[in-house]
Amino acid sequence: RFGLAMFRTCSTLLVVWILATGGVAAQEVDTVYVLPEVTIESSRLSLSSRDAGARMTAVTAAAIGASSARQLNELLATEAAVFVRQYGAVGIGGVSLRGTGPSQISILIDGHPLASPQLGQVDLSLVPSVMLSGVQVIHGGGAALFGSSAIGGVVNLSTVGAAEQEGATVTSTVGPWGERAAAARYSARVGQIHMALAAEALHMEGDFPFTNTTRFPTAVERRQNADRDTRNVMASLTYLRDAARTRLAGWLMTGERGLPGIVGSPTPDERQWDTLQRVWLRHEMYHRRGRSLVQAAYQRSELRYRNPVVDIDQEGVTNTFSVEFSHRRGLGDRVEIQGGLAGASHGSDHPGLVTRSRQNDVALFVAGGVITGPVSWYPSVRSDWILRSHTGAHAISGSLRSRTDLGPWYLKTGVERSFRAPTQNDLFWRGTGAIGNENLKPEYGTSADAGVEFVTAMTSSEVTFFFQSVRDQITWLPNSKGVWSPNNIGRVRSVGVEMSASGATNVGRRSRLEMHAKYTYTHSRDVSDTAPLSSGSTIRYVPAHVAVASIMVQYRSLFVGTSLRAVGKRYVTSDGSAWLDPYAVAAARLGGRWTVSGALIDTTVFLDNLLGANFEVMSGYPMPPRHVRIRLAITFPDH
Repeated sequence: RFGLAMFRTCSTLLVVWILATGGVAAQEVDTVYVLPEVTIESSRLSLSSRDAGARMTAVTAAAIGASSARQLNELLATEAAVFVRQYGAVGIGGVSLRGTGPSQISILIDGHPLASPQLGQVDLSLVPSVMLSGVQVIHGGGAALFGSSAIGGVVNLSTVGAAEQEGATVTSTVGPWGERAAAARYSARVGQIHMALAAEALHMEGDFPFTNTTRFPTAVERRQNADRDTRNVMASLTYLRDAARTRLAGWLMTGERGLPGIVGSPTPDERQWDTLQRVWLRHEMYHRRGRSLVQAAYQRSELRYRNPVVDIDQEGVTNTFSVEFSHRRGLGDRVEIQGGLAGASHGSDHPGLVTRSRQNDVALFVAGGVITGPVSWYPSVRSDWILRSHTGAHAISGSLRSRTDLGPWYLKTGVERSFRAPTQNDLFWRGTGAIGNENLKPEYGTSADAGVEFVTAMTSSEVTFFFQSVRDQITWLPNSKGVWSPNNIGRVRSVGVEMSASGATNVGRRSRLEMHAKYTYTHSRDVSDTAPLSSGSTIRYVPAHVAVASIMVQYRSLFVGTSLRAVGKRYVTSDGSAWLDPYAVAAARLGGRWTVSGALIDTTVFLDNLLGANFEVMSGYPMPPRHVRIRLAITFPDH
């Protein structure tokens, strides 16, 4: 009943808003942002040849600054209508799009892959929001543009850089259960060189109270071994010239956290240490009718896991070096083509791997844009070769998207064939109770979507219908002896609709009203012929309904806002016999801005889980109850 009521309510409100557009001014638009690193600037093509026609959700710098989110997983959960798998307050986080899982989503940082080929996914809880100037979520397959893993979509992280306002901001945050955080951002320009710096330190005990429903009778207990400490520093130098732009950036992250485990089981002293060192270079050269791009990145990540109960203390190291060259050229005013070559070399060393694993990737890609009257066509094709010590894979991905401009109406369509190569853990793992499978085939995805967007100077709304199918899905299952191993046994089909509406208006001369709403319905089923017990059932941890909505009122220098995030039922078994109940989490924030001796002082009080919901995003991992967080930020603008 909750899910059906949520679907009807959200659908009705969004459709009414879309049809009754008018009377407010556009402020934060859900899908008209394009990735800045691929925006066409030298021709009359109105969109990027790499993402035109795709549905995109953009989280702006203003939204990031106003949010209480400390990490990327929290930011996406509150600002986008996507399901974020959060294993408690300090556990790993991953995003799910259109019925796919975190390993089927490609995470980019400034347009370059971030994931490790050993693990195959990025822990979003390790990415601090302080180093971000924007986040773009591309819905649907993206392997034709970005390579392996982009079956369900792409999340691109734009880091602080040359676009930042000059000056310094220092932020301090205090919260419940021992939470303390300090952050700083600095941006300056000296001639043609722009410098940017972002740093953060976070500590939290995490021993919040929760209702343990596994006991009889239920009892209120405190979470144990749920502490967390992280340190992040990110810096960049950008050299700007009339016909060229060069950017060098680096990111250092260290973190330690306890792993409290599933509620109802003993709490061993499990701990995890994460370290990441990354440096990347980007050089753009602009020509009269095009642009050339060279970019490279090196990343070293370390993960140490300790569990004294089973006498495990292991550390894994991965090294990745990647490089890409592309050239874009306009052929007249209505045709543009872009082609390039990308390569990467990965090395992984872990006690659980048979041997030190090597992987080399090579890719050729071509993308373009053609304007035919009101319709713009955006084809792309990419050929990937993945070479490993004992095995390899080759895949060709392609997509065709279109955008039709009809005044304030825009029609978008797209079809895509994507793939995901098995990870090194999938192939070569030889740990206790688990063994990899060197005969795995890549996953292949087919997606199609069609939508309509309505944009005026007063509001923005969009509705998109999608179809997603994944073949040869890699699934880890135990055998008769209890040993887990992966196999290509799955076929998953998903259909659904994504809706959004956004707008803002000035009320008189001193007040402002902003409203945003997003909703996603996903019907995802297992249609595997080889899995009769689960065939036809809903996929685990793919909720049918996800909705977020917010409203903010500002009067002079004061503001108050409220938001709601609702997630439907999540099945926790493959046969659909057990599930987690739907939940709705409300939040509020209030604060103001004052000017003191030229400095801007922002004070914000966040009230999270305002209604005191007792809920779990993932089974066995309770989320914090009602709590208050206070943030003080002081900005020293460079005049």
